[in-house]
Amino acid sequence: MRRNLEDVVTDILVKYGERAFEVLKVAVDIALENRSLGKRLPGDFDFRTLAYRLHLNGIKYNPSRLLSIIEKEYGIIETTYRSSNQRWWRFTNLHGIMEILNKYELTEEVIDDPEIYLIRLQLKLLKLGELSKVINELLNKSKLLKEDEERVRELVFNELEAVVKVLKKMMKFKDRFEREINECLNVLKLMSKLVNRVVGSKVGGYLINVEEVIGEYDEYVK
Repeated sequence: MRRNLEDVVTDILVKYGERAFEVLKVAVDIALENRSLGKRLPGDFDFRTLAYRLHLNGIKYNPSRLLSIIEKEYGIIETTYRSSNQRWWRFTNLHGIMEILNKYELTEEVIDDPEIYLIRLQLKLLKLGELSKVINELLNKSKLLKEDEERVRELVFNELEAVVKVLKKMMKFKDRFEREINECLNVLKLMSKLVNRVVGSKVGGYLINVEEVIGEYDEYVK
């Protein structure tokens, strides 16, 4: 009988614990980044990048054996390229695995740290992807109309204020929210360009506030 994906991933996490979670989570993040580039790559993630990212996260662990087990015994990844000094894998269901890991992470964090759980809930409500899309649409307009300028003001004093509040909370947990911090900073930088179009050379007001926030956290942007 074929097991469903959630049962398979849960079994991996139960048997191999936090190491399995960290390896899969980092591999998923790399895969999402690689797919977003739109380039033809040998697979979703490679061993060298995975090992390097784990090291950056303070995890001194060689994931080679665990990856072999996950591939051979569970089948949620498969080798797509292998040479003497490289190895690439692809996920059989990237987004399905990502959703299961997110659910597991949130369940653990409710018990482990309610503040982190709250931040993740707030991030969902921020809808940073949609916000970036709105800002980019305004930036791509050849001319901003009066109603566009009003929309910019609404964004700055409502949505952007919420982004900054959550960003400041995340800075206390930089190791847990590295990707999300960069997403917030990207929104701030896009908004800075947009506000600059509205106020032009009239420095003061919104533009300075936005730039000050970016400057405060800019060292964390990669």
